[in-house]
Amino acid sequence: MSAPRWARAFLHACVPQDREEDVLGDLEELHARRVIRRGAPAAWISTSAEALAVGFAFLLHRARPGERPAWLTWTEVRLALRLARKQPFLNATVIVALAVGIGLSGVAYTFASAFLFAEMPLPAGSRFVRVTARSGADGSPVTFTRGQFEALEGAAGDFEYLGVMADGRVNILDEAAGVEALAGVRLLPDAFRVLPYRPLVGRTLVPGDGAPGEPPVAVLGEEIWERRFGRDASVVGRTVDLGGVRTEVVGVLPAEAGFPNRPDVWLPFTVADLPDDTSVVGATVTFFGVLREGVPIESASARLAALAAGLEHAPSAPPLRVGVASYTDFPESGLVFLMMGGLVSVVVMVLLVIAANVGNLVSARTSGRTSELAVRTALGASRARLVGQLSLEVAVLGAAAAALGWLAMGAAMRWIASLADELPFWVADFTPGLPAAAFVATVTLLVCAVAGVVPALRATRRDPGLVLRASGRGSGGQGFALAGTAMSVLQVAISVGLMGAAVVTAKGFAGYARTPVDVPAAEILTTGVSLEGIDDLAALNARYAAIDDAVRAVPGVTGAGFATQIPRLDAPAPAVVVDPVPGEGEAVPRPAPRVEARAGFLEALGATPIAGRLLEAGDFLPGAPRVAVVNVSFVRDFLGGRNAVGRRLRIPAEGVADGAEAPWHEIVGVVKDMGLSVGDPSFAGGYYVPLRGGGWVRLVARVSGDPLAYPPLLRGAVAAVDPKLMLGRIETLEAAAADNVTALGTIGAGLGALGAVALLLSLVSIYALVSMTVSRRFGEIGVRVALGATRVDVLRAIVGRALVQTCAGAVLGIGLGLALLQADGLFVFRVPGSDPWTLPGAALLMVVAAGVAGWVPTRRALAIRPADALRSE
Repeated sequence: MSAPRWARAFLHACVPQDREEDVLGDLEELHARRVIRRGAPAAWISTSAEALAVGFAFLLHRARPGERPAWLTWTEVRLALRLARKQPFLNATVIVALAVGIGLSGVAYTFASAFLFAEMPLPAGSRFVRVTARSGADGSPVTFTRGQFEALEGAAGDFEYLGVMADGRVNILDEAAGVEALAGVRLLPDAFRVLPYRPLVGRTLVPGDGAPGEPPVAVLGEEIWERRFGRDASVVGRTVDLGGVRTEVVGVLPAEAGFPNRPDVWLPFTVADLPDDTSVVGATVTFFGVLREGVPIESASARLAALAAGLEHAPSAPPLRVGVASYTDFPESGLVFLMMGGLVSVVVMVLLVIAANVGNLVSARTSGRTSELAVRTALGASRARLVGQLSLEVAVLGAAAAALGWLAMGAAMRWIASLADELPFWVADFTPGLPAAAFVATVTLLVCAVAGVVPALRATRRDPGLVLRASGRGSGGQGFALAGTAMSVLQVAISVGLMGAAVVTAKGFAGYARTPVDVPAAEILTTGVSLEGIDDLAALNARYAAIDDAVRAVPGVTGAGFATQIPRLDAPAPAVVVDPVPGEGEAVPRPAPRVEARAGFLEALGATPIAGRLLEAGDFLPGAPRVAVVNVSFVRDFLGGRNAVGRRLRIPAEGVADGAEAPWHEIVGVVKDMGLSVGDPSFAGGYYVPLRGGGWVRLVARVSGDPLAYPPLLRGAVAAVDPKLMLGRIETLEAAAADNVTALGTIGAGLGALGAVALLLSLVSIYALVSMTVSRRFGEIGVRVALGATRVDVLRAIVGRALVQTCAGAVLGIGLGLALLQADGLFVFRVPGSDPWTLPGAALLMVVAAGVAGWVPTRRALAIRPADALRSE
């Protein structure tokens, strides 16, 4: 068995030519003995390690003072710059392509590291932790009871501080300034002893605030102080209405006070607010702490878990699973790490595809300099010096690309930072720093190695005597043999698959941004409403009705309603089954977008029944029959265009929880399409069912006149029903989708540009490589013609192999692209994976490029007279 191929190639590059034969011979002999004694796997590892040691030893020997050749003198640099000026168009293309790849990889790295490696911007930031409690039965999040938390607080010696906070979103009500929803937090008042924030005026929360019998107090943020109170210091001591409760303002904190997530107001929380028994709470209550100096998270987690095991709990309650994690870790940190790592990996992979194509261009350009390199070798230039010179020529282009990419990356990160208001405050800094610079430098070196060093090693490995004797004769090898058949096929496959998938995804995003929706989006306002904690259906219906009446009573409002989703934002699409009529056969479950809506929602969007009726008040009563309203695309896709009213549909997932069969919904009406899934036309057919639950729902209100005049009126109307009801940002349907359109449009443009650049480079590199190979066989073509070969025979022999290999790579690339497009779970929005032209089109472009690259020089060679070709031999 031969020594590992990579080890032989590595030693071939490191060992001087006069020692290469001896070293490789010894390596083969030792490897054969190891295979006999230890087996092939162990021998492979041992031989690989020895090859690394020997190769680096020779490199170190060459680098000794007095013996190291001057590889990078100013003369070499000037020569590299002069060669770069000789081919300005080609080199400019290479620089721009590499700059796009380097810039995007830098953006991905900076964005990912801001999430994964961020620290709290506090003096004890690295010691801030979250304390999580989960049910030992099913792992669902739970809260500590009052007694459990007090026991942990008193016994947890690893903590400098252990606290609790809860959601404190609240409305501020003022007749003069209007109603505004504030992002707030409720936390134990003594938390400010571990928070370094100093008030601009007044004080922070102190122990005793929020205790029974004490007046309600609040601390405002600087932004809300400036916007609503004009930075008036007399706000301290003033009473304001927060959620219907008269609350005294005791202080104002500066804008940099971001813990836990840029709140507008801080309110007191007490241990007495914790429940008496363990209950599932989701994310409304958070336990956090500050570890003592030198205490690792792992040991604190283990000791806290041991303490929790001895806590008292209800006999029927399962035991708790308690853990400690860094505060900056996201709840799904493993998934976030995987997504961010995947983002960086994909972008770097795309960059390497670009680098490989640049390497092909360099190989094609270098192949025309084989005689020059042979002459320089014959005159005493070492292989290392030639490799250094050729690599330096690419390094000059790489340095220019890195500089351009760094500038583009800085601009991109500043734009991203401007959109980062919704992110946690500890990941707000996207300024590229030294780690990002090191990453860009590493990526650039990797690109230069792929695009420069590898082609240089390949170009200088031939014997100079053979090259000089072969000078003037055709010696191009066969087809793609110069780069290796497998490598060529793999490169074409990756280029077609990865870049084709990128272009398809970009087209999907761009299609989302451009797709019109048949609703009067500029006349419709929408916002989120929190209707949590109401379990009784009658009480929930009463609350919906009260809000509906209050909103419709606002002058200028012509319609209002609630739903779980609004147009332009893809709705959930569970599988649905339509009850077949006799003769249709059994229906197959297929996904379709589903929206739960209240009466009035469809009317507010401007929908009128094409057939049947819309949702009515009686559909929401307890015990009412289940009904559904479908859109025109649903009738076409699921019912074949036949009459829909009276048919039935069922969502199988509705019966999974208790093992029962899902109930049937009778279709009572048909409406026009209103953007249930603008991202993917194959999901356009959807349906609406009655909304009988609460939670975070969407309110829509159709208005006449200037929509910007209505948000204060709508907030006031809802606050009149219940001042504790929270509304999100009120905006038009156009504005609600604008952020998504902008973000997806930008992503689509970036992916499309990257895919187009890489595809273009792939086409150019394949053309250059095949053209170079054929051009070097002019003499062979003349001999074939002299011996009687026809033009078709010559074309088949010269171009056929290149076409076969390109076709093989193109077919593999189509399969790779389709596999990538099937991973639509990676996207929040569906993108159409049914594009029938992009992937085959990319593959066809590759094949055409290879064919034209072979045909053009072959046709030129066929025009040479056989006698001239024979004389050139």
